[in-house]
Amino acid sequence: VVLGPSGQVVPVASVVEAPAYGGRVFDINLASTQTAGGTYTLRVGPAVHDTAGVPMASMFQRLFAIAAPVSPPVIVNANEPSGSTTSLGTFRVTFDRVMSPSTFTSEDVVVTGPSGQSIAVSSVTSVAGYDGRVFDIKLSSAQTAAGTYTLRIGPAVNDTAGVPMAAVFQRTFTIAAPVNPPVIINAVNLGNSTASIQT
Repeated sequence: VVLGPSGQVVPVASVVEAPAYGGRVFDINLASTQTAGGTYTLRVGPAVHDTAGVPMASMFQRLFAIAAPVSPPVIVNANEPSGSTTSLGTFRVTFDRVMSPSTFTSEDVVVTGPSGQSIAVSSVTSVAGYDGRVFDIKLSSAQTAAGTYTLRIGPAVNDTAGVPMAAVFQRTFTIAAPVNPPVIINAVNLGNSTASIQT
């Protein structure tokens, strides 16, 4: 008898003698492969006899565990911490869990500018007070050219259990084109007089 994590019976397809063991080793094949995380119970006997007809003295039982699937870390937020819409100098990213800072460096970050040009990243640092979940990505120089910038991170960035991101994170940021303020380009005396001004 095989029981699943919820106590459900898991069907057994066959019991087959393993070759070359002289009738001492047997394979118990389940009807379908089990992947759900949890503890499985295998029970054998006791009505299993040796070649002399002697049965097992008691039921054999053993537990087998399938680890629950481990979800990969994800970035849940990315922004420009100053809130500026006219320049980009730092990106702040937040993960859903504590990360391993040694696995998150400037080598794991790619930033491209409006023309597709690569923009150098000078540092990646853990932000104090957030227990390794929040990081600042600093560019080598602040960007002010108008257009769309793309931030890519990972996927070789691990949490503290060594689990890496499942995929590259990507987000775009836009620097708005400068808005020119209105200016007065001319002023005249409508009376065209050098002796008085009314309009």
